[in-house]
Amino acid sequence: MKYFLWVSIILIISVSIAITAAVPISDLTQDEIKEMNAFVADLMGRMTLSEKLGQLNQEAVSEGIVTGTTMNSGVDAKVRQGLVGSTFGVIGKNVLGALQRIAVEDTRLGIPLLFALDVIHGHRSVYPIPLGLANSWDMDMMKESARIAAVESLNDGIQWVFSPMIDIVRDARWGRVAESNGEDPFLGSAIATAMVQGYQQDRLDNETSVAACFKHFALYGGAEAGRDYNTVDMSLQTMYNTYLKPYHAAVEAGAATLMTSFNTVNNVPATANKWLLTDLLRTQWGFEGLAVSDYTSVLELINHGIGKDLEDVSIAAINAGLDMDMVAEGLLGLENAVKAGRLTTDPIDQACRRVLELKWKLGLFKNPYAHVTPPSELHHECAAAQDVINTIEPQSKMPQDILSHKRAAVQSSRLADPPTPPTHREFARKIARDSFVLLKNDGKVLPLDPASFSPTNKLAVIGPLAADVRNTLGTWAVGGNPYVSVSVVTGLTTQLGEDSLVYAKGANISDDPDFARKPNCFGNGDEITIDDSKTILDEALALVQRDDVNKIVLVMGEAADMSGESASRTNIHLPDAQLNLLQAILDLKLGKDIVIVLFNGRPLAIPFESDNFPAILACFSGGIESGNAIADVLLGVQSPNAKLAMSWPRHVGQLPLYYAQLPTGRPAANVWNKFQSNYLDVPNTALYPFGHGLTYSTFEYSDLKCNNTRPVGENDVVRLTVTVSNTGTVDTKEIVQLYIRDPIASMSRPLKELKGFQKVAIPAGQAVEVNFDITTHELKFYNNELYFDWESGDFQFYISPSSDLTQALRIDVVWVK
Repeated sequence: MKYFLWVSIILIISVSIAITAAVPISDLTQDEIKEMNAFVADLMGRMTLSEKLGQLNQEAVSEGIVTGTTMNSGVDAKVRQGLVGSTFGVIGKNVLGALQRIAVEDTRLGIPLLFALDVIHGHRSVYPIPLGLANSWDMDMMKESARIAAVESLNDGIQWVFSPMIDIVRDARWGRVAESNGEDPFLGSAIATAMVQGYQQDRLDNETSVAACFKHFALYGGAEAGRDYNTVDMSLQTMYNTYLKPYHAAVEAGAATLMTSFNTVNNVPATANKWLLTDLLRTQWGFEGLAVSDYTSVLELINHGIGKDLEDVSIAAINAGLDMDMVAEGLLGLENAVKAGRLTTDPIDQACRRVLELKWKLGLFKNPYAHVTPPSELHHECAAAQDVINTIEPQSKMPQDILSHKRAAVQSSRLADPPTPPTHREFARKIARDSFVLLKNDGKVLPLDPASFSPTNKLAVIGPLAADVRNTLGTWAVGGNPYVSVSVVTGLTTQLGEDSLVYAKGANISDDPDFARKPNCFGNGDEITIDDSKTILDEALALVQRDDVNKIVLVMGEAADMSGESASRTNIHLPDAQLNLLQAILDLKLGKDIVIVLFNGRPLAIPFESDNFPAILACFSGGIESGNAIADVLLGVQSPNAKLAMSWPRHVGQLPLYYAQLPTGRPAANVWNKFQSNYLDVPNTALYPFGHGLTYSTFEYSDLKCNNTRPVGENDVVRLTVTVSNTGTVDTKEIVQLYIRDPIASMSRPLKELKGFQKVAIPAGQAVEVNFDITTHELKFYNNELYFDWESGDFQFYISPSSDLTQALRIDVVWVK
């Protein structure tokens, strides 16, 4: 305890020096800040303790979208009693307008509700999963994706989105890697900044702004064994130098809110961790926003051993700095704890103030019906929120057995009009194209020539995901409609014509009914369907052997919910049913070009596929425009230009796997030797490393120059310039990456660290100069005293097309204090 207190004191001193002041949550003028403070102080002066606690309570409406194990019932009655500050899981202007009417007109103080939703990768316009979006390395595009998601969310009455998810992840077994931005803190921090800015823009009360909620604070991606909700245990140096960086970037970008994580941090659960939520977050980083728990994580503190009952753990959570309780209703029940002297009102007042300030900044007090149906436009039968929920009529073709009848009705309503605007769909297609990673393209099998296909020379499209629409959306597509998404078969047919393409399923996603049941746990029934495996295999084998079939595209991978929350896997190869199909096709020795298209929510272990098939395109669940975007890339309408945000292992036994490893005393050699850090059965290296990705062209890096070859100091800026030439015949983009190594320091430093990148368009046959400006900021790290600083020395700089530095250009620069 004494050591930890000492560390905290050091951190408060050192981090305050190292880190600039946090950007305000919204760009308020001094007069507006005075107005807000006066308004909130006056309102709180009139609130009872029960009403204050009500503002700290977020309800998951039982008829809404299922995202956890527990739902709240009777929400409309609780709103009328002033016991609810926010809801989530319900979409639609009518139902939310009815709830807002109760809050504003039927309660004593008329405090409006705040409506939230999991908007993870787009809303109605579902984009590729976040891990796929991260592959684009395009911050302008990611910022725009958040802006469009905000517009669509507001159109459904949602002002608060539980995004971005910015946990660093280095173990592909963890299902929620699909929601992450991968393994690297530099890239992850850039994405965190872009997403927060896209959601919130310059002010929270803009007509197209929503409050962002970065998650999961903190370290959730470090779960042991890649198992969801599991323990996290790491050194403070790893924590500060790697895992905390994207969260801090989100704070600096002005994120309005954050969500706590399910795991422990330094053996204390995050939701009740005062060091995390107060000392680090608020004292050191200057965060002024709202902290909400994750789904029932307050209640789950009992299982962590923090208290014997809900009152115990709720006291611990609010004293730690939590402001809002999602679903568990623990903070709502703290009135007795105050009366019994177990809790003062100070943390309650502080939390209530933060909730009210957020509502003020969003403009809800001035216009609570800005994004929902006002009372004057509600039909008589929609006068109460529960009436709205009970009278929703199914308007789509969604099957009625998805869940209960009531759930199906709500689901149908959210999937009906308004349609996705054409411009939003065009953007979804573009961002999907820019997220696909061409892992392999031996013999330039890709792109396929559209002119080579005809009714007598067909393309065979085979695989369990080839004609699929539901699984194109990926996990956490809460607002998406699979009935307006585009399959690979449809996308290719649109461009080639029906007579030039043939299709067969070939294999189930999995033949194991017990395994299939788990991704289908919400009763969707269409994520993994199991047909007779021999029948569909025979059909596919007969088709690919036809004389009129020229080339073959195999569409394989994971169902949408084989990744995501509570979707960890110990084996991350393709399921056996799909491997059997691949082997059966190989056994035919067809002599035809074969391309594998992967839908995946995580890096997969695919050494067999990589060894035996010439071309592999990883598409990471590309969203509603998957099929059209994949057709664009396969047929050469656009060259792929994405690069991996996370390393792909050769075998699951390598995990956790990441490029920025520390050096060891017995480093691995290219050839296996005894008493070195090697495996007996596979190389140490990734099958496809971080930053890897091919295009339909080729690039040459040359003429690396530095503007300053003498020893440089504290205030110097070093500019590195490299020439990148497109030596191929296709116009495309290249992601140029800067890596740094500090080989001699006061503590072991990574073998390489990403410290810069640029995505540049280079026409065929032309070259561009790419510049990187480096200051001592890029050299800094948290040392053993957790002081953020740089040290004198000879630093190695690499300009490279990937984290595999075999193709890199290197230059050394000496920095001296």
